[in-house]
Amino acid sequence: MGWDGIDDYAARARGWRSRVLSELTILHYDQRGSKQRWWKSRFEEGLGAHYMGYRPDFLTMRAAYRMVVERPPVLGGLLLGAGYVWGRVRRRPQVPDAGARRVLRDEQRTRLRLLARGRRLRAPELPVDGPAFRAGAR
Repeated sequence: MGWDGIDDYAARARGWRSRVLSELTILHYDQRGSKQRWWKSRFEEGLGAHYMGYRPDFLTMRAAYRMVVERPPVLGGLLLGAGYVWGRVRRRPQVPDAGARRVLRDEQRTRLRLLARGRRLRAPELPVDGPAFRAGAR
């Protein structure tokens, strides 16, 4: 879990840029994680956040947000946080690329600062129908 993010942060740590290939169309026929029970998926997402090297304060905010917006309320965020804490307590490995972890944490610090000022880090605009969209979602 999180390999695509790791690749992106590793590339950015080396001064490379990644971009969205909007000319590619990818149809997703199932929800992300639909082959797995929701509670297991959230716990593993927390383990993935630990592996990637998330900042604890960022993960706390993310888990709190999930507690509010996801169903069932509270449980998803708690499981996300539990997976992260489990990874830390058990001293599970993290991404060996220190540069990628640094870029990730710098971005998270920036996002937290913007959030404290009531602003958001904006993602680049994507075309309405791509590069990835759910089949039947139109």
